Amino acid sequence: MSLLDKNTNLSNIDVDEQLPVATNFNYYSTHDFHSDQEIQLSCTNKSFSVLHHNIRSLEANFDSFSQLLNDLNLSFSVIGLSETRIIKNKDHINNINIPGYQFLSQPTTSAAGGVGLYIKSSLLYNKRSEFCYSEKEFESLFIEINLKNQHNIVCGVIYRHPNAKLDNMTDFLYNTVDNKIGRASCRERV
Repeated sequence: MSLLDKNTNLSNIDVDEQLPVATNFNYYSTHDFHSDQEIQLSCTNKSFSVLHHNIRSLEANFDSFSQLLNDLNLSFSVIGLSETRIIKNKDHINNINIPGYQFLSQPTTSAAGGVGLYIKSSLLYNKRSEFCYSEKEFESLFIEINLKNQHNIVCGVIYRHPNAKLDNMTDFLYNTVDNKIGRASCRERV
């Protein structure tokens, strides 16, 4: 979580240190989310905030997901979803639009899996197709958010199927993603 207009947590020295200092990967109930003083102090509509949710079928659980977003009462910049169960070459049955967001999906070729991103409509972004992958082992979807007078932010979501080899996904991350936006290329843009 970092302020988009005053990115004091970013450093030009080391790319890995450019992550916001107040990164939080904890699990929260709705009550815990609203009761946590640190979250309340750092989460504003001017903050860059990301939420990940393993939805286990976007169409089947869209109503409860919409209720969760309403209960959290925070306009997240990006919402990543895993296990959307959106199947390649199959039409959606339900409306999965959320007002104020654009939806991107990387469908799956199997009965489970699939990933998606809801991106706040006010953000300018490009889909990073070279990092988007959909095979029987895992799916990935990446975007690059364009920010004025600041470094762009690359944001993505990956889902690895339970029986898939971890090595294939880590090879993809290290040999594809890291080589293109990793330490060397990021340093060139600093």
